[in-house]
Amino acid sequence: MVSALDAYRQVHRLERLFLLSYAGSAVGARRITEFCARTGIECTILYGLAVFGLGANGFDLSFNHPDTVTADVYRERARRLYGDRQVSGVGWDFGAQFMAPDKYRELSWLEARAHGLLDSPEFSFAREPVDLTSLARESAAFGDAVDLS
Repeated sequence: MVSALDAYRQVHRLERLFLLSYAGSAVGARRITEFCARTGIECTILYGLAVFGLGANGFDLSFNHPDTVTADVYRERARRLYGDRQVSGVGWDFGAQFMAPDKYRELSWLEARAHGLLDSPEFSFAREPVDLTSLARESAAFGDAVDLS
């Protein structure tokens, strides 16, 4: 986002930024607001669902992460579903999950396996990957968290 903003302001005058995100990280918000402060851009960020703490893999957005800011109802629901596990909780969106639902089902299976939740009804849509080749570009999301042997 910062790179896109920087490129945009090389061509266009940018005085104010209004950013709406249904699910994003506090780390990302901090980087964007710091960039805007350095470059004199007035910045307003609105998160709809939560300001998520960012998982160790740099991707996972969890309601159970200690840095997450959200309504108590979401945090309590996540604890009921996942215990204290920091399971990525944003679910289906209009990004990769929408564009590649089969890949998302397979990534969800890897996450369920990593957290011991393969029998959980919340992961009933997940599907064990037949071949990990299609997930190679997503490997940073699951890294060493899953032993695939």
